Amino acid sequence: MVDTKNWWPGKKVLISPDWRREIVWIEQKIYVDVTRDKVKNAPEFDPTMTIDRDYEDSIFAHFGFRPYW
Repeated sequence: MVDTKNWWPGKKVLISPDWRREIVWIEQKIYVDVTRDKVKNAPEFDPTMTIDRDYEDSIFAHFGFRPYW
């Protein structure tokens, strides 16, 4: 889950761990293979919701990645 509050007002977005490019532990940063615009326009994630196949489909389609299934 990515919280975009450092870029835009309070939105949470799911990003697959498979899309990570680099983790810089000392800086507490994770770099991913998606653009800021894709993150900004991604479907919002509510941590209380159940993640079902329809939601996963929408995430993979939005970011342009092939689903893992």
